[in-house]
Amino acid sequence: LAKTTNIDFKYEPKRELTHFAIHISTNLHHKFYPPESVISGPSIIEEFDPKSIEDLTELLHYKNYRAFICTQNPNLKNPLTEKYYGMEYEISDLDNDLWEEMETTVKTLPDDITKMLHLPSPNMFIPENLELQNKKRHPDPALKPTLLLKSPKLELWFKQDDRFELPRGILTLGIHLPGIYNSPLEALSSILYCEMVYDQIKKITYDAKTAGFRYSISSATDVIDVVIEGYNDKLADLLTVILENMKNIDVSEERYNVCLDETIRSLENNSHIEPWNQALLNYQFFKTSIRWRYTDNLAAAKKLSIEHMKEFAKKMFQKSYFQILLLGNYKKEDALEISKTIESKFNSEVFPTYERILSRPVQYPTGQYVYCANSSSEKNLNSSVMRVIYAGTPMCRHERAILGLISSIMHEPFFDQIRTKEQLGYIVLSQCNIASDSSMCILLLVQSEASPIYVDLRIKRFIETFSTFIQNITPLQLDTYVRALVNKRTDKPKSMREEALEFWGQIKSKYYEFTWKQADIGYLQALTVKDVVAFWEKYIIPSSEFASHVSIHTYSSFFKVPVKDEVSKYPLTLFALQECLATMGCNNEIISKDQLILFVSSLEKYLDLKSLTPEVVKKVIDSFREWYADKAQALEKNSDSKESENKGQGSNTSKILESLVYNDHPTNHLHKAFLMVLEECTNSLVPEEVQLERTPEPYNVYLLDKSDEEEDIVKEEDTLYHLKIKKKFNISRGLIESPSGPWIFYDPVNFKNTSQLGSGPVPSHPLIPEY
Repeated sequence: LAKTTNIDFKYEPKRELTHFAIHISTNLHHKFYPPESVISGPSIIEEFDPKSIEDLTELLHYKNYRAFICTQNPNLKNPLTEKYYGMEYEISDLDNDLWEEMETTVKTLPDDITKMLHLPSPNMFIPENLELQNKKRHPDPALKPTLLLKSPKLELWFKQDDRFELPRGILTLGIHLPGIYNSPLEALSSILYCEMVYDQIKKITYDAKTAGFRYSISSATDVIDVVIEGYNDKLADLLTVILENMKNIDVSEERYNVCLDETIRSLENNSHIEPWNQALLNYQFFKTSIRWRYTDNLAAAKKLSIEHMKEFAKKMFQKSYFQILLLGNYKKEDALEISKTIESKFNSEVFPTYERILSRPVQYPTGQYVYCANSSSEKNLNSSVMRVIYAGTPMCRHERAILGLISSIMHEPFFDQIRTKEQLGYIVLSQCNIASDSSMCILLLVQSEASPIYVDLRIKRFIETFSTFIQNITPLQLDTYVRALVNKRTDKPKSMREEALEFWGQIKSKYYEFTWKQADIGYLQALTVKDVVAFWEKYIIPSSEFASHVSIHTYSSFFKVPVKDEVSKYPLTLFALQECLATMGCNNEIISKDQLILFVSSLEKYLDLKSLTPEVVKKVIDSFREWYADKAQALEKNSDSKESENKGQGSNTSKILESLVYNDHPTNHLHKAFLMVLEECTNSLVPEEVQLERTPEPYNVYLLDKSDEEEDIVKEEDTLYHLKIKKKFNISRGLIESPSGPWIFYDPVNFKNTSQLGSGPVPSHPLIPEY
């Protein structure tokens, strides 16, 4: 133990400065650390004191402990109150009967249990050779690993540590296997397999963790990933233990049931995650062509049996393909030896490329699309909105650089407007995805108690307003943003783990673009204002014919997901206004969408709505307050209203009227909701003849007819013709067109399956092995 603590302290990777400062300041408050030991005190065991160990061992007694019991129904007899949070609790002695039962149990423990209670045996994973293979510090560390081997069975990537000077290593192994992701049942089986392997080896690998090793076993699509990190001297020994247990797993009924229960519980926990995390799960589902949802895996659990699991484990390694990355204090010969060990342990047949699952990126068509879904967390009153703005051509480095720059430029203003000024939610995120293995996009995410439609419209308004800044950006401003992003791109990995993750991401994607950051820097430094403005106007502005926006709306139990008939009839701004009024407690019968349309339609008779100045909006809200008061008074006088579901709301009318006042503060959602609905509805709602055509019912197939086929060829180049074809195609997919323009859908599987796919991975350079 003393040896491992000394080794861990001496070769500990550098910490973040903030965490290190907190660690030291905390230790300074501990009176048992002298000043010279505030850094090493918690890490190093300095002396061997048998007497102290014996004294502590004597305290491990069944009469010397405190048990904490937490329950929703404690039934406290003599409750005490916690000082800071007011939580009630109680401290009581254990019953004498329980003491006697425990004493009897301890004295009669069988030998096979008492034999387990002993001090640990010598640890085989404690490193002995800590010599550095590369003793020269390189001023310019290598930016990519070397491909040592490339064959039909494996590819081996290697990089000797030339940056951190630590006797450590990281091995990442991707085992591509047939049939482990063909269906939700197989996907669940692979998850359970990883859980069972981990369960089987955790007793063996306890010593490895004590010696400073980390490891993980996980499954994704057609691959089982194994990651081992620790001292290079014993890393191969731990790898051997893990591989032997993976190959010879024991599927016993007892451990199968335990691991299956844990796996199902873990999957079920996804239904309780925050709404913004639910939006991320939906985005991941939309991202690639092959991905099972956790609900698919849970449904498959009913079909899973121990017999299936035994057969699954027996056949899974018949064919395989290995992707190996070794990084750390090694020589090339060590890497080659490890690859031989991996190959020999499984002795599998070749898993040819044409049999492997190819997960391709989904490319969504131009236009605006909205996916509506209920939150799986019923008690959480937060909703969430994620707007995904697909932009740029895959593998186009010029456009990738622009997208990264635009995301960097709008990051802080988006946060400032949505969270700080409008206070739409605590969780406000803005980032971009420029990975080669998926469609490039900007992600704008907000979790809020406000209506998802309202939040999405505010995100859209931010994009439209921010266009002015982008279109008027000066070369000097652009240069400032470029330099900031270039500095970020030149950041060096802070740990061996971070460097390995960057390399593995490129290997796993099969694009192998290890120097993409350096390539980006070259393109960033060559960008002009014209390039950025043209990209923004082509891809980001919602009204552009090339823009592709997909919004994911997650509705809390407070709001109802818009029904299909209403979506095709009313503009989205009207939904936003109605839901803002509902959050204020307004009577649902009074603020129905039909009633709100009548109110908005009546405004043009006595107000000039061509110029929506603050004075005009104030008059509109004042008129609505009077209109609402009249409706509420009439409703209260109506005897039938007493039996309606809104019974009792009349008593709150005065409070509601007090809140229905004009206020142009950024946090006033009602003011903005009225302004948005007036901007859209005054020109489109009132004349019935100009309303958009009602969308047919979903799944009522509406394909191209003969007249479409006989259109003149010249018309194929006409924009209106293409819009007509696109509209018919979307209707045939089950999408519903909103009068506001976006297409609404409720079936994510159908939407994804009827969208185009991008190409498979193309290596950024020829893969020529060294051996």
